[in-house]
Amino acid sequence: MDKNKALIGLNNEIEFVKKFNENNDLFILEKMGISTNNVLAVHVKSTIYSEYHEKKVYPKSDIFLIEKKINRELLVKESFYINENNKLLKDHFNNIYIPNSGISIKLNTDKYTIHKMGPTFFNNVFKISELGAGASVYCTKNEEIYKNKQIFTAWGCSKDQVQHYFNEILNCNLNLDDLNDLKRVKQISNETIKKMIKDDEKIFDLIFKGKYAQDPYCANWIYDLNGFKKINTEADFKVTTGSGRSKGTYTLVIKP
Repeated sequence: MDKNKALIGLNNEIEFVKKFNENNDLFILEKMGISTNNVLAVHVKSTIYSEYHEKKVYPKSDIFLIEKKINRELLVKESFYINENNKLLKDHFNNIYIPNSGISIKLNTDKYTIHKMGPTFFNNVFKISELGAGASVYCTKNEEIYKNKQIFTAWGCSKDQVQHYFNEILNCNLNLDDLNDLKRVKQISNETIKKMIKDDEKIFDLIFKGKYAQDPYCANWIYDLNGFKKINTEADFKVTTGSGRSKGTYTLVIKP
């Protein structure tokens, strides 16, 4: 994400917290099934360790809710803004957060990223490195085909392994130096990844809700261009290649 989008996103999160804490949004509370308005929003600032990423990452939840145990005068002094590291919460927020209240705040557009995954996360979740490689191949220009050697290596497999995997699936003899065959590999890879996400609840929850983190750092709710809603398990999405491929950063991106 470029710096401007990141800054806009951060400001959106901060403004959400301030507005919610100044005057609880009853529509949001009703949607979430919370019967009291004695609630505060907390901004997530920290990273968490993910066994699937094998490193610390930002959680999917940007905001979570807590039972209000803070004097309003103290909130006013903080301009109604609280994050998880705030001295008012630091020692005891785990005891007062509202379960399943994690909210993902998206930019005011339908062109946001649901999830970005590199080889480590992908291989730990999907267990098929050939699929990640297949979804990432160059397949539009003959002069770019040589770059696929590095693609295969980055995703943890070889050209021969990728060719064998897709030959078995398609019951044919593919040529990974042919653009049409590479396009076929990419299409099948994207379709298979999408189907795996849709059919496997655990994979869906990792991708859409960030359940590589525990509550309250995983998100069950989303606030985007279409307003506030529960994350929809039936919503359509697409699998695309990340923009950093030409610079040697290999990722697959899930978008609405």
